[in-house]
Amino acid sequence: MQEADPISHLTCEGWQDEVLNIEKNSDLASFGAAKVINLDAAANTAPTEEVIQAIISALRSGAANPASAHELGDRSRTIRARARDSVLSLVTGAVEEGVIFTSGCTEANNTVFAGIAAATVITSAVEHPSVLRSASGARQALVNERLNTRTLTSPPSRA
Repeated sequence: MQEADPISHLTCEGWQDEVLNIEKNSDLASFGAAKVINLDAAANTAPTEEVIQAIISALRSGAANPASAHELGDRSRTIRARARDSVLSLVTGAVEEGVIFTSGCTEANNTVFAGIAAATVITSAVEHPSVLRSASGARQALVNERLNTRTLTSPPSRA
């Protein structure tokens, strides 16, 4: 078993994160007691055996379109509702209609930028490329005509 990392890195229950397990003397240790929630777990985190078994069980139960009006659709809706409830239990103040499941990071970022109501969005040059593209795309597509995007540069030592 790996030692817990010094920045209290959290992921969804049932996931183990080995990628961001950092040495105590690294620059990131200066975060102290700050908690980091990894929202890109699918891209860089290996699932535990418990998660693998849950996925296998869901697939064996007759996975179907949860919008379908038949029994397999009912089962899929139940699985999705349980997943939504799990997410809601992790995020204080979250509401059911605020939990949206996407196929991955790029779709999630596009969804966020499509619904932005802020006048200014600030990102950094070291953001994931899909964040930078989504921010730029939102402005170019005039999703929000008032959207002003700014990308902050990062010193090479921090990139």
